[in-house]
Amino acid sequence: AASAVLPRFNTPLPDERGEGAIALASDWLGENNYAFPPVGELPRLAQYLSENPDVSATVLAPYWAAQPWFQLLALFVIK
Repeated sequence: AASAVLPRFNTPLPDERGEGAIALASDWLGENNYAFPPVGELPRLAQYLSENPDVSATVLAPYWAAQPWFQLLALFVIK
């Protein structure tokens, strides 16, 4: 919460201002979501975005072209 730059955010730590630890369980429709997940969560995020084409997100991720999640992000996020 101390580093949150937006009014809505998810955090694994208990915080009454946060929206819980599981960001992919939140409603993302109608917003451009800012996503800066740990590298280990990028496969789940890429899968979520590929299965929900009406959702938009600005994703910060390393340029790691050899990773399968990167290929999904390139197809569904980079435009």
